[in-house]
Amino acid sequence: MCETEIVMAFMAHLETHPMSNDFKKCWSERWKTITQRCLNMAKHQFVLQKAFELFKSGAACTTSSNWSELFVCKDEEKILISLCRYVKLQEEQFMDYGLNHHRNCCRKYYTTQIQVQKF
Repeated sequence: MCETEIVMAFMAHLETHPMSNDFKKCWSERWKTITQRCLNMAKHQFVLQKAFELFKSGAACTTSSNWSELFVCKDEEKILISLCRYVKLQEEQFMDYGLNHHRNCCRKYYTTQIQVQKF
C-alpha cells in the first residue's frame, strides 16, 4: 500500500465520524491523540528496524550457525532498550510486544539464511 492509499483510507475513515465546528475542540479530542499514536507507531517501527539491522550485521560477521549463539536474548533486550531510550519510547510497554516480534523476525532471517547456505 503506497502512502497516498494510506492517506485516502485514513480520510475515508475520518469522514465516517462527526467533526466539531470548533477546531480547537476537534484538535484536542481527535487529532492530538491520533498524532501521538502515529508518533508512537513510528518510534516502534524505528526501534524494530534498527534492532533487526544490528542483528543482521552481527549475524553476517559471525561464523556460528547456531541460533542460541546468534540470538542472545539478554543482549538483544539491551539493544532494544537502548533504542527505546534513544527515541524516548517507554521500554516496558514496547518490550511486551517488541522483543517477541524482534525475535520472530530474526528467527525468520536466520532460518532463511540457513536454507540458502544449504544450497
